Amino acid sequence: MTAMASENLTTESNLKLMKLETPEWAQKYKIGEDAFWLHDTWYQYAILSAEKFRADYPTVPGMFAMNSNGFLAISDSYPAPYRRLAILHEAKEFSEPLDEGSCARTLEYELDQAMHLQVKPDITYLTFRLGFFQKIITYYETKERDDKEDALLARLHKSREYLEQSIQASEE
Repeated sequence: MTAMASENLTTESNLKLMKLETPEWAQKYKIGEDAFWLHDTWYQYAILSAEKFRADYPTVPGMFAMNSNGFLAISDSYPAPYRRLAILHEAKEFSEPLDEGSCARTLEYELDQAMHLQVKPDITYLTFRLGFFQKIITYYETKERDDKEDALLARLHKSREYLEQSIQASEE
């Protein structure tokens, strides 16, 4: 899949716009759009039909968020109150060089920003994210992977460890 990247525009007042440009491959899955401000950035993203997407890619988890070459999207099956945090995670993680800990650092940032997006980063949210990461990990562990996907899997494992530690700390 190739995608035309979302434009990163900077206005005179130093506001950053993550403008949505839906690539051709995603047009048939797109059922809506949404957007939000956080600090000085405007994030636009597509909402994709999980049912239609999984009809073409049946092994993909039923709930997903993605950053495909700057195209930010989330499945309609992802709980609406948590969608903005998932999009923030996708945009932030891929805005910097990737390494084994980049996903976990982005997850920490996501949790720090949660209250700004009307989500309480409590045990309920942590447990939800842990389950989400576990499904993504299972997906990548059960498929044939290239080097890029092996690197992603390593990042996902670090994030799962971070979430497990966060849950354990919140229970103490």
